[in-house]
Amino acid sequence: MTINIKERAKRCGELLARSPLDAEIKKQILDSLDQFTEGDLDRLLFSLEQEDTHLALLTSQLDHFDKQQNKGWDQLAKDQQKKAQEVVNDFSRQIERDVQSKISAEMK
Repeated sequence: MTINIKERAKRCGELLARSPLDAEIKKQILDSLDQFTEGDLDRLLFSLEQEDTHLALLTSQLDHFDKQQNKGWDQLAKDQQKKAQEVVNDFSRQIERDVQSKISAEMK
């Protein structure tokens, strides 16, 4: 193998390490690298780079989605807390009015 081919083969190994491909498939590819033509190696490298790029994009999108979901849940929790406090305050005011009315009625 020439140096350029060795560098591409090394890059394929790096990309295969990050790939979600089955370990047995990765092993077969790595074991066969020395039998690949330069064209085969270029196609494999292109495919692995495309896979890596798409997986990185998917990871980024999922992270963004997760952050948005967490923000939504945080806001929902704050809204629920606020609503619960409003209900408690309304209930307290109603009890206070009822007590005041009872006291006024008893004083008459």
